[in-house]
Amino acid sequence: AGVGLTFAVPAGAAPVAGAPAGGAAVRLVSTSTLAMATANGRVNALAYAGGVVYAGGTFSRLTFGRTRYFRPHLGAVSSATGAPTSFRPGINGVVRSLALSRDNAVLYVGGKFTKVGQAYRSNVAAFSTSTGALLSFAPKVAGIVVAIAVTSSGIYLGGTIAKVNGRRRTDAAEVTHGGALLPWAPRLDGYVRALLVSPDRTRIFLGGGFHHVNRAAREALGSVNL
Repeated sequence: AGVGLTFAVPAGAAPVAGAPAGGAAVRLVSTSTLAMATANGRVNALAYAGGVVYAGGTFSRLTFGRTRYFRPHLGAVSSATGAPTSFRPGINGVVRSLALSRDNAVLYVGGKFTKVGQAYRSNVAAFSTSTGALLSFAPKVAGIVVAIAVTSSGIYLGGTIAKVNGRRRTDAAEVTHGGALLPWAPRLDGYVRALLVSPDRTRIFLGGGFHHVNRAAREALGSVNL
C-alpha cells in the first residue's frame, strides 16, 4: 500500500527538506506505483477527458507490459489501467500542445506537422474525444503551435506563428471553432510558449520569449484583452 506523509514545521524552526515554508502542512501523494504505458520519446503535453489521458510529443510508440502500440506523436491511455486506448491518429510531426474544449468534447492538438493520417493539417488539428475522429477544423498555420487556449468564442494559438490562413500574425492568433481567422492580433516580437485565459474570460495571459507586446515593454510575460 502507498504511504502518506505529513510535514508540520513549527514557526521559527529550521526548514525541513521537502516540507513547505511557513509552518504549513502538506500530505504527499501515494508512493504506490500504478501501471502506466511508457513512451519511447519525450512527452510534451497532456490532457484529460472522460477517464482518458491524451499525450503528445516526440514519441513513435507506447509500450504497456510486453505489448508495443504504434502511436506516432499522439496517443491516449486509460487513467484507470494505464493501458493505451484505440486512439491512433497518426501525426507525422512533433506535438507540442494539447487543449480541450470547455465541454471536453473536442481535443485540440498543436505542433509541427503537415498530416494526420492521410488528411492534410497545418500544425494544428482537432479530434472528437467520444469517437477519436479527426474533425474538419483545419486553419492553415505557418509556424509551430506551442500553446492553445480554448474559449466558447474562439481558439487562441501561440508559438512561432507567421501567418494564419494567409494573413500575417506575430506569434499569436485567434480562429473560430470552424478554423476561420479572427481579427484578434496582438503584436509580439518573440515566440509564445504559454497561454492562459483569465477566470472572468476578459483577458489572456501570454508567456514566451518576447520583449514587447503591442510595442509596450513586456519581458516574457504579458496580457491583452480577448
